Amino acid sequence: MDYVNDITFTNNVVAAVVERETFFASMTLDKRGGVIMCSMYGWESCSGNSLTDNIVAGAYYAGFVTPGITCGSGDEETFYNNVAHSVVGVGAAVYPNPSVSDHSSCLQASYFSAYKNSMNGIWSFFETEQLIYSNMILADNVEGIAMII
Repeated sequence: MDYVNDITFTNNVVAAVVERETFFASMTLDKRGGVIMCSMYGWESCSGNSLTDNIVAGAYYAGFVTPGITCGSGDEETFYNNVAHSVVGVGAAVYPNPSVSDHSSCLQASYFSAYKNSMNGIWSFFETEQLIYSNMILADNVEGIAMII
């Protein structure tokens, strides 16, 4: 079943997301984030989604939990021009989209801003050979970037 295909989430403000009891979805991601794309259902099918020009403020765990884009694809519509601030956690958790085979070799995230988060501005701890972050503003977070590839 395709739970998470062809979704557009644009020009929204998500604020004051309250902390709640939760579990780790798929043993990897926590569902408490402000805006979560494809991390709980439909791991094998996540396409045609657009997460652009949004602001998340005051969430727990992560402002955004989202798949990255294919390196060099120019597909900024998947995750583009979003802002996370005052998150009790990370601004964005970016992971490889399992429905895109190229993400095992290279993953990219671009055009993102994060400030005043209690952990990292952006975070990725998922298997890929190369990770590219570009055109980001990460200021006044406890730590700027966290990545393990």
